Amino acid sequence: MKRIFLLVVGALMPFVVAAQSERTAVAVDVTVQRVHTTPGPYARFAQRLLGVRSATQEGVAYSILGAEIALSDVAPVAGELPEATVERGYEVRDLLPADKLDLEDTTDLTEKAVRAADLLFSVRRARLDLITGDAGEYVFGAGLPVALERLDAMEQQLLELFVGRRIVSVDTQRVVLSPMEGENHQTVTHFSAESGLGGKGEELSVRYRPEEINLPMEMPVQPKKGAPVVMKRVAVQTLCTVELDGKALAQRTLPMLQFGYDLAQ
Repeated sequence: MKRIFLLVVGALMPFVVAAQSERTAVAVDVTVQRVHTTPGPYARFAQRLLGVRSATQEGVAYSILGAEIALSDVAPVAGELPEATVERGYEVRDLLPADKLDLEDTTDLTEKAVRAADLLFSVRRARLDLITGDAGEYVFGAGLPVALERLDAMEQQLLELFVGRRIVSVDTQRVVLSPMEGENHQTVTHFSAESGLGGKGEELSVRYRPEEINLPMEMPVQPKKGAPVVMKRVAVQTLCTVELDGKALAQRTLPMLQFGYDLAQ
Protein backbone atom coordinates (compact mmCIF):
# COMPACT_ATOMS: atom_id res chain seq x y z
CA MET A 1 0.00 0.00 0.00
CA LYS A 2 1.48 3.33 -1.06
CA ARG A 3 1.00 6.33 1.23
CA ILE A 4 1.90 10.01 1.11
CA PHE A 5 2.10 11.46 4.61
CA LEU A 6 3.78 14.04 6.79
CA LEU A 7 6.70 13.01 8.92
CA VAL A 8 5.49 14.37 12.26
CA VAL A 9 6.92 14.38 15.75
CA GLY A 10 6.00 11.66 18.18
CA ALA A 11 3.34 13.76 19.88
CA LEU A 12 1.19 13.72 16.73
CA MET A 13 1.80 10.14 15.60
CA PRO A 14 -1.12 8.63 17.58
CA PHE A 15 -3.51 10.95 15.75
CA VAL A 16 -2.72 9.67 12.21
CA VAL A 17 -5.93 8.08 10.87
CA ALA A 18 -5.25 5.62 8.05
CA ALA A 19 -7.53 5.38 5.04
CA GLN A 20 -9.92 2.46 5.01
CA SER A 21 -8.97 -0.49 2.85
CA GLU A 22 -11.27 0.35 -0.06
CA ARG A 23 -11.61 -1.84 -3.14
CA THR A 24 -13.11 -1.26 -6.57
CA ALA A 25 -15.39 -3.90 -8.08
CA VAL A 26 -15.61 -4.50 -11.83
CA ALA A 27 -18.35 -6.26 -13.80
CA VAL A 28 -17.33 -8.62 -16.59
CA ASP A 29 -20.07 -9.44 -19.13
CA VAL A 30 -19.43 -12.36 -21.47
CA THR A 31 -21.77 -13.03 -24.42
CA VAL A 32 -21.90 -16.67 -25.49
CA GLN A 33 -23.63 -18.23 -28.49
CA ARG A 34 -25.02 -21.75 -28.24
CA VAL A 35 -25.80 -23.70 -31.43
CA HIS A 36 -27.82 -26.89 -31.06
CA THR A 37 -27.81 -28.93 -34.25
CA THR A 38 -30.39 -31.68 -34.77
CA PRO A 39 -30.13 -33.88 -37.89
CA GLY A 40 -33.21 -34.26 -40.06
CA PRO A 41 -35.01 -37.61 -40.44
CA TYR A 42 -33.93 -37.73 -44.10
CA ALA A 43 -30.35 -36.61 -43.50
CA ARG A 44 -28.80 -39.55 -45.33
CA PHE A 45 -30.76 -38.66 -48.48
CA ALA A 46 -29.74 -34.98 -48.56
CA GLN A 47 -26.73 -35.45 -50.80
CA ARG A 48 -28.50 -37.71 -53.30
CA LEU A 49 -31.84 -35.89 -53.56
CA LEU A 50 -30.88 -32.25 -52.92
CA GLY A 51 -27.16 -32.14 -53.57
CA VAL A 52 -26.38 -30.71 -50.12
CA ARG A 53 -24.48 -32.07 -47.14
CA SER A 54 -26.23 -32.60 -43.83
CA ALA A 55 -25.28 -33.13 -40.22
CA THR A 56 -25.83 -36.75 -39.26
CA GLN A 57 -25.37 -36.45 -35.49
CA GLU A 58 -26.92 -34.20 -32.88
CA GLY A 59 -24.51 -31.80 -31.24
CA VAL A 60 -24.07 -28.57 -29.28
CA ALA A 61 -21.30 -26.03 -29.87
CA TYR A 62 -20.49 -22.83 -27.96
CA SER A 63 -18.59 -19.71 -29.00
CA ILE A 64 -17.83 -16.39 -27.32
CA LEU A 65 -19.25 -13.48 -29.30
CA GLY A 66 -17.70 -10.76 -27.15
CA ALA A 67 -16.99 -9.40 -23.69
CA GLU A 68 -17.26 -6.10 -21.82
CA ILE A 69 -15.75 -4.79 -18.60
CA ALA A 70 -16.86 -1.78 -16.55
CA LEU A 71 -17.12 -0.56 -12.97
CA SER A 72 -19.82 -2.62 -11.29
CA ASP A 73 -21.69 0.45 -10.01
CA VAL A 74 -22.05 1.97 -13.51
CA ALA A 75 -22.42 -1.19 -15.62
CA PRO A 76 -25.89 -1.91 -17.07
CA VAL A 77 -28.20 -3.77 -14.70
CA ALA A 78 -29.18 -7.31 -15.59
CA GLY A 79 -32.42 -6.21 -17.23
CA GLU A 80 -30.49 -4.04 -19.67
CA LEU A 81 -28.30 -6.88 -20.88
CA PRO A 82 -29.03 -8.41 -24.28
CA GLU A 83 -31.88 -10.89 -23.97
CA ALA A 84 -31.44 -14.44 -25.18
CA THR A 85 -32.75 -14.90 -28.70
CA VAL A 86 -33.72 -18.21 -30.21
CA GLU A 87 -34.10 -18.97 -33.91
CA ARG A 88 -36.53 -21.80 -34.48
CA GLY A 89 -38.12 -23.43 -37.50
CA TYR A 90 -41.79 -24.15 -38.13
CA GLU A 91 -43.76 -27.31 -37.73
CA VAL A 92 -44.45 -28.91 -41.11
CA ARG A 93 -48.06 -29.75 -40.32
CA ASP A 94 -48.73 -26.19 -39.17
CA LEU A 95 -47.86 -25.04 -42.68
CA LEU A 96 -48.91 -27.80 -45.05
CA PRO A 97 -52.38 -29.34 -45.45
CA ALA A 98 -52.40 -33.06 -44.69
CA ASP A 99 -53.37 -33.98 -48.26
CA LYS A 100 -50.38 -32.05 -49.59
CA LEU A 101 -47.81 -33.44 -47.17
CA ASP A 102 -48.91 -37.06 -47.76
CA LEU A 103 -45.92 -38.70 -46.12
CA GLU A 104 -47.65 -40.93 -43.60
CA ASP A 105 -49.23 -43.46 -45.93
CA THR A 106 -45.97 -45.32 -46.35
CA THR A 107 -43.42 -46.69 -43.94
CA ASP A 108 -40.62 -46.72 -46.50
CA LEU A 109 -38.15 -44.02 -45.46
CA THR A 110 -36.73 -43.68 -48.95
CA GLU A 111 -40.16 -43.04 -50.46
CA LYS A 112 -40.93 -40.46 -47.77
CA ALA A 113 -37.68 -38.66 -48.54
CA VAL A 114 -38.42 -38.64 -52.28
CA ARG A 115 -41.92 -37.23 -51.71
CA ALA A 116 -40.55 -34.54 -49.39
CA ALA A 117 -37.94 -33.58 -51.97
CA ASP A 118 -40.58 -33.39 -54.72
CA LEU A 119 -42.75 -31.18 -52.53
CA LEU A 120 -39.77 -28.96 -51.77
CA PHE A 121 -39.10 -28.41 -55.47
CA SER A 122 -42.82 -27.74 -56.03
CA VAL A 123 -42.74 -25.02 -53.39
CA ARG A 124 -39.70 -23.46 -55.04
CA ARG A 125 -41.41 -23.50 -58.45
CA ALA A 126 -44.55 -21.91 -56.98
CA ARG A 127 -42.50 -19.14 -55.43
CA LEU A 128 -40.65 -18.53 -58.70
CA ASP A 129 -43.98 -18.32 -60.56
CA LEU A 130 -45.19 -15.67 -58.11
CA ILE A 131 -42.00 -13.65 -58.42
CA THR A 132 -41.91 -13.77 -62.24
CA GLY A 133 -45.61 -13.04 -62.54
CA ASP A 134 -46.59 -16.36 -64.09
CA ALA A 135 -49.03 -16.89 -61.22
CA GLY A 136 -49.65 -13.24 -60.52
CA GLU A 137 -53.28 -13.27 -61.63
CA TYR A 138 -54.12 -15.38 -58.57
CA VAL A 139 -52.21 -13.40 -55.95
CA PHE A 140 -51.98 -9.62 -56.02
CA GLY A 141 -51.72 -6.58 -53.77
CA ALA A 142 -50.95 -7.17 -50.10
CA GLY A 143 -51.52 -10.90 -50.54
CA LEU A 144 -48.35 -11.37 -52.61
CA PRO A 145 -45.84 -10.69 -49.77
CA VAL A 146 -47.88 -12.90 -47.44
CA ALA A 147 -47.89 -15.74 -49.97
CA LEU A 148 -44.13 -15.44 -50.54
CA GLU A 149 -43.46 -15.40 -46.80
CA ARG A 150 -45.53 -18.55 -46.34
CA LEU A 151 -43.77 -20.30 -49.20
CA ASP A 152 -40.39 -19.36 -47.69
CA ALA A 153 -41.45 -20.88 -44.38
CA MET A 154 -42.67 -24.06 -46.09
CA GLU A 155 -39.39 -24.39 -47.99
CA GLN A 156 -37.37 -23.88 -44.82
CA GLN A 157 -39.24 -26.56 -42.93
CA LEU A 158 -39.05 -29.07 -45.76
CA LEU A 159 -35.35 -28.37 -46.08
CA GLU A 160 -34.91 -29.03 -42.35
CA LEU A 161 -36.19 -32.57 -42.90
CA PHE A 162 -32.93 -33.15 -44.80
CA VAL A 163 -30.33 -30.76 -43.42
CA GLY A 164 -31.65 -30.68 -39.86
CA ARG A 165 -32.41 -27.77 -37.55
CA ARG A 166 -30.11 -25.28 -35.89
CA ILE A 167 -31.38 -23.64 -32.71
CA VAL A 168 -29.22 -20.62 -31.97
CA SER A 169 -29.40 -18.90 -28.59
CA VAL A 170 -27.35 -15.96 -27.34
CA ASP A 171 -26.90 -15.29 -23.63
CA THR A 172 -24.90 -12.75 -21.65
CA GLN A 173 -23.55 -13.75 -18.24
CA ARG A 174 -22.04 -11.41 -15.66
CA VAL A 175 -19.32 -11.95 -13.08
CA VAL A 176 -18.38 -9.26 -10.53
CA LEU A 177 -14.74 -9.20 -9.40
CA SER A 178 -12.87 -7.23 -6.77
CA PRO A 179 -9.14 -7.96 -6.87
CA MET A 180 -6.98 -7.73 -3.77
CA GLU A 181 -4.28 -5.09 -3.55
CA GLY A 182 -1.37 -6.12 -5.76
CA GLU A 183 -3.38 -8.87 -7.48
CA ASN A 184 -2.74 -8.24 -11.17
CA HIS A 185 -4.51 -11.32 -12.56
CA GLN A 186 -7.87 -12.92 -11.75
CA THR A 187 -9.56 -15.99 -13.18
CA VAL A 188 -13.19 -15.40 -14.09
CA THR A 189 -14.10 -18.92 -15.21
CA HIS A 190 -13.19 -21.42 -17.93
CA PHE A 191 -14.64 -21.89 -21.42
CA SER A 192 -14.80 -24.71 -23.92
CA ALA A 193 -16.57 -25.10 -27.27
CA GLU A 194 -18.19 -28.31 -26.00
CA SER A 195 -19.60 -27.15 -22.63
CA GLY A 196 -19.53 -23.34 -22.74
CA LEU A 197 -18.71 -21.32 -19.61
CA GLY A 198 -17.74 -23.18 -16.47
CA GLY A 199 -16.05 -26.49 -15.96
CA LYS A 200 -12.82 -27.30 -17.76
CA GLY A 201 -11.36 -25.50 -20.76
CA GLU A 202 -9.47 -22.34 -21.62
CA GLU A 203 -9.02 -19.78 -18.87
CA LEU A 204 -11.17 -16.64 -19.03
CA SER A 205 -9.45 -14.02 -16.92
CA VAL A 206 -8.92 -10.33 -16.24
CA ARG A 207 -5.46 -8.78 -16.20
CA TYR A 208 -4.86 -5.47 -14.41
CA ARG A 209 -2.06 -3.08 -15.40
CA PRO A 210 -2.03 0.09 -13.24
CA GLU A 211 -0.31 3.24 -14.44
CA GLU A 212 3.04 3.98 -12.90
CA ILE A 213 3.04 6.90 -10.49
CA ASN A 214 5.92 8.83 -8.92
CA LEU A 215 5.16 9.61 -5.30
CA PRO A 216 7.08 12.23 -3.28
CA MET A 217 8.64 11.09 -0.05
CA GLU A 218 7.03 13.90 1.95
CA MET A 219 4.16 16.34 1.71
CA PRO A 220 4.11 19.60 3.68
CA VAL A 221 0.95 18.99 5.69
CA GLN A 222 0.57 21.17 8.77
CA PRO A 223 -2.38 19.96 10.84
CA LYS A 224 -3.61 21.94 13.77
CA LYS A 225 -2.18 20.97 17.09
CA GLY A 226 -3.90 17.86 18.35
CA ALA A 227 -5.87 17.33 15.10
CA PRO A 228 -5.61 13.94 13.39
CA VAL A 229 -4.05 13.49 9.97
CA VAL A 230 -6.67 11.73 7.82
CA MET A 231 -5.53 9.53 4.97
CA LYS A 232 -7.64 9.45 1.79
CA ARG A 233 -7.44 6.61 -0.70
CA VAL A 234 -6.71 7.77 -4.28
CA ALA A 235 -7.54 5.49 -7.22
CA VAL A 236 -5.07 4.89 -10.04
CA GLN A 237 -6.07 4.50 -13.68
CA THR A 238 -5.69 0.81 -14.50
CA LEU A 239 -5.82 -0.95 -17.87
CA CYS A 240 -8.22 -3.88 -17.40
CA THR A 241 -8.08 -6.59 -20.07
CA VAL A 242 -10.48 -9.51 -20.41
CA GLU A 243 -8.55 -12.44 -21.88
CA LEU A 244 -9.38 -15.91 -23.15
CA ASP A 245 -6.32 -18.12 -22.92
CA GLY A 246 -4.12 -15.02 -23.26
CA LYS A 247 -6.06 -13.49 -26.18
CA ALA A 248 -7.63 -10.09 -25.44
CA LEU A 249 -11.43 -9.93 -25.76
CA ALA A 250 -12.05 -6.48 -24.25
CA GLN A 251 -10.04 -3.63 -22.72
CA ARG A 252 -10.93 -0.57 -20.68
CA THR A 253 -9.04 1.82 -18.44
CA LEU A 254 -10.76 2.14 -15.05
CA PRO A 255 -9.92 3.89 -11.76
CA MET A 256 -8.95 1.17 -9.27
CA LEU A 257 -8.52 1.87 -5.56
CA GLN A 258 -6.61 -1.38 -4.98
CA PHE A 259 -3.67 -0.12 -7.00
CA GLY A 260 -3.81 3.43 -5.67
CA TYR A 261 -2.23 5.20 -2.70
CA ASP A 262 -3.19 6.99 0.51
CA LEU A 263 -2.96 10.77 0.57
CA ALA A 264 -2.85 12.83 3.74
CA GLN A 265 -5.63 15.39 4.07
